[in-house]
Amino acid sequence: MSEFATDLRQLRASSWTALKSTPRWLGGTSAATPQSWVAVIFASGAALFFLASCWFQLSAAHARWITFPAGLDPSDLSVEDHLYDYYLASEPFVMIPGTSLPFGIGMLLQAAGVVLLTMCLLSLRPRQSFRRGPLQLILGLLLSASCAIIGYESLLTSRNGTPPHESGRTALADTLLTLGFFAAIGLCLLCARRCPALSLAVFFTLGTNVHGYIFACYIVAPLLTFYSSHDTTPGTETVVALSTGLSGLLLLVAAWLLVRSRSNAWACWAR
Repeated sequence: MSEFATDLRQLRASSWTALKSTPRWLGGTSAATPQSWVAVIFASGAALFFLASCWFQLSAAHARWITFPAGLDPSDLSVEDHLYDYYLASEPFVMIPGTSLPFGIGMLLQAAGVVLLTMCLLSLRPRQSFRRGPLQLILGLLLSASCAIIGYESLLTSRNGTPPHESGRTALADTLLTLGFFAAIGLCLLCARRCPALSLAVFFTLGTNVHGYIFACYIVAPLLTFYSSHDTTPGTETVVALSTGLSGLLLLVAAWLLVRSRSNAWACWAR
């Protein structure tokens, strides 16, 4: 019994040590340098935009997978049919009320959040090199533009009742949608050492990218629901929305770590 108690105390001590070291690891090299309030404000603002985006996206997913199926008859088209897919909708398309509009608003909010996240990265101390700073800005703007395009097309679908014709989508828009994926990966790698919390926040933005949507539909959603659909797996858009929510939570963690870096520096100065 005494050996069990000893093992339990050791496990508790090691777990507590791991918990204390986790925030330090998430802070990266930026946690060792007192950060400006500008970086804290940008991180906090980005977190609010991402969490608001998550709420709108969850509202759209709830309308498709919870509210709409309740009124369907057995003879009606299955809610899993791709005709109801409002993510980058294309013809043929049947719009479910309460899906395209909130999803479009959510993606535009995410685009704004990405801009604030990028500004937070640029305002971290010590300052980036002359080449890396502009590169981060370009990658951040590309990622934001890809989110904005998805949101804009969704708002057009909500207004017109039909998705924009694929022939009307410019080559620039298609290029930005593709570049958004690589921009997210590049930005994630560039800030991985400076602030892993921000790097992870960028990583989870991949969930709203085209590749992330496909991954959620055919891998994540089936694993969570223990069911693989013939078309769109139930909860696919919910998984996409939760990825945005995870980014928002990680941004809150980053903001807290940046504030703590200032507090630690103040405590050292007071001594």
